[in-house]
Amino acid sequence: MATYKITVDYNPNVTLEFIEEVAKESFPDCKIGRFWFINFGSVVYIRQDRLVQADIAVKQKKSSKKTVIKIGMDLKPSTKMWLPVIHYIMHIHRRGDFGEQVEDAIRDGLRNKLGIRW
Repeated sequence: MATYKITVDYNPNVTLEFIEEVAKESFPDCKIGRFWFINFGSVVYIRQDRLVQADIAVKQKKSSKKTVIKIGMDLKPSTKMWLPVIHYIMHIHRRGDFGEQVEDAIRDGLRNKLGIRW
């Protein structure tokens, strides 16, 4: 699983709603929604196709004065791809640099909408 992490100074304006807004502007052709993930709570997802999906979680850490945005790229189950090895190869092939595109879109949104620099 490829994971990307963006850490900035604590900012309560960095929310899942903000991430969804940036995602809708940056990836209008992708399916965007939310689901509940046991380790993170509510998570925003950007689904490129049935095999490639970016899961984005936001953690506000007041005690350490940090806001952490985690982007996870993982294999997604598919009913049509029943062979795990073929599924994995197709996922890697289709994923390409989608995780980096998501990270860049969020960084641009932080910079342009909230004025956050790092």
